[in-house]
This record gives sequence, structure tokens and C-alpha cells, in this order.
Amino acid sequence: MLAPDAAFIAAIKTGNVKIAEIYQMELSSGFTHYFTSHDQDILWDDPSTLYLSVPIMRNDISTNINLEVDVAEISLANISGELYGYAQLNVLDAVKVTIKRIIWSDSGSYSAGAETTMFIGVADVEFTRAMVTLKCRSILDSLNIVVPRGIYQEPCCHSLFGTGCGLTQSSYGYAGTTSDASPNRFTIIDTATTAIVYTVDFDEGDSDLPIEIGDTLVGGIAGSGTCVGINYETEFIGSIYYVIIGGAQFVDDEEITVGVNSIQVNGTPDESTSYYQLGEVTFTDGPNEGFRRMIRSSTAGTYIITNEFPFAISAGDGYIIYPGCDKTGITCRNIFDNVLNFGGFLFIPQIQETIM
Repeated sequence: MLAPDAAFIAAIKTGNVKIAEIYQMELSSGFTHYFTSHDQDILWDDPSTLYLSVPIMRNDISTNINLEVDVAEISLANISGELYGYAQLNVLDAVKVTIKRIIWSDSGSYSAGAETTMFIGVADVEFTRAMVTLKCRSILDSLNIVVPRGIYQEPCCHSLFGTGCGLTQSSYGYAGTTSDASPNRFTIIDTATTAIVYTVDFDEGDSDLPIEIGDTLVGGIAGSGTCVGINYETEFIGSIYYVIIGGAQFVDDEEITVGVNSIQVNGTPDESTSYYQLGEVTFTDGPNEGFRRMIRSSTAGTYIITNEFPFAISAGDGYIIYPGCDKTGITCRNIFDNVLNFGGFLFIPQIQETIM
């Protein structure tokens, strides 16, 4: 329990006081709901805030003199439809709960500051049609947060397309349509796909006139494609990932142009079966519309996911697919050319086993 306010202590000493409990519930969005277990609505705080009277039950607040976390369980009935909707959408998860006791009077005039804070914590939420239950843990529980949040480790700490990564997911998406019905709910078949990703080294490029993701590649012999990833290892050489638009794939020593920019293929292109591995696929129509899953593996025209879709996959179902990342520096550099945002630590000493 936090130290009572001086005005609260003074009011208690006068005797013949009436006490009410008020509850503040602050959502992660910043909006706060105000309730009281009193039998009538209460105006409190400066500026005056209306605390709505609803049936509230709570157990005793367990407190400890050591660093064990205080806990409290609160049950609210007859809540508003808005708050109930928040509970259904999991918006109440991690809601910040503050419980106070205040001095009140029948006249409705309250002494400013005549309050004491009983509990401040964060809640997990359970709900039924009749009641919302908040299982609250003191803010001391925040001491369990791992600090620093970015762990010193060799793999990247960022999520692909997340804030730290800095890449835009929509730039890497490919929209396709299934060509065949799936024999199960784990397999997406698109034999007519152009989303087969090929990779090949190049030389005689120019990083001052770079080819970029999304550029249309025009081959000097027959092929054409779209760049999905490119990396300049030096000013003139590197590797490129592309999907075919039309014709055949590029061949050794073929010149690829994008306007005035060009590179020259150095070697035979290989299919990159790992490009979409650990990525995700989302159906855009059909019975699985809106559902997304992680990709376990991919081969020419076939994608295998980690968890089955809820409904059968039919021919003609639209989908959009995104690449994955194994969080290694090599992938960050060669596929995404994003090594400046790499969140790992490549030169951390490896664990060494000593054999006695």
C-alpha cells in the first residue's frame, strides 16, 4: 500500500468519515475508464471526473514487505457495452488499474486530496457475458522485464518488416492465385506462378546507378523479370534475386538493363528455395480469406505451411506471399541489403566446449 495523502489522514483523525473506493482503468490506447463500487456515481479529482457506480467485487489485496509482487482480483458487472467490446477484442489486456480510497460526504462536497492509493498494477483479463474479471499484479512485476530489451546475441533481435528492421512489407509481397486444389490444408499449389525466386551473381554493375527492388529487368537475350532483392558486395559486383515475368530465365554473361542502369549475369541462376522459408502467406479470397500462416518450405510452385488452414484450399483462391528471414547477417546483407539495420552482434565469441 502506498503512503496515504495528508488530507486523507487528517480526515480520518476527525472520526465519523465515510469511505468509498474508486477505480481507474487506463488502456494502452491512453483512454481511461472510471468506476466506483459506491452505491451512487461520484465526482472526484481535479478537474472533476465522473466515476460510474457499478457492482464491483474484489478480494483482499495481498501486500508484502519484500519484493514479492502484490496482487488483486477485481470483478465488474453491468459494465458498458463499449468496455465489454474491448474485452472481446483483447484491448483490455495489460490494462493499468489504480485503486483508491477516498473520503466522501452525503452533500457531495469532497475534500481535495482526501484519498489514499491502495494499489497500482497491470491486469490480465477474463470475461463472461455477465462479468469482467481483472487479475492484477503490482507494477513491481515490471522488474521481471528483460533489460536490455535487445539481447546481445549473434542473430538479429528485430522482426522482419518491424520498426527496428525498417523494411516495408508491401514492397516484398507477391500476389498469386492457386492453380490446383490442395490435397491437404498445408499445401498451396500454384504451378503457373511467376513467384519462383532465382538468384545469381553479377559483375560489371555500378552501385552509383543501382538496380532496386521492384524494377523490371530486361534481358539482352530473351528473359525479363522483376527484382525482389539485390546486394552490391562492392561498387561493381554482387548478387540479385528475381522472379521471371516472361520468357526464359537469364543466362551466364547476359546483360540485364533497367533504363540506363545495367548489370551482367555471372554464372547460372539457381532457384532459391529458402527465399520464402519462414515467411508468411495470407489468403485474399476464398473460404480462408484473411487467414495467414508461416511458410515452412517452398519449391517451384508449391508452398508448405507450418499450421493447416481452417478450410480446404481450392483452385482459384487468391493469396499474397512474403519472404522470410532467418535473422542471420548473411541473409540481411544478401537478400534484403539491409545490413545497416541488422540487430545482431556478429562477433560475439562462440560457446566453446572443453573436453577433459
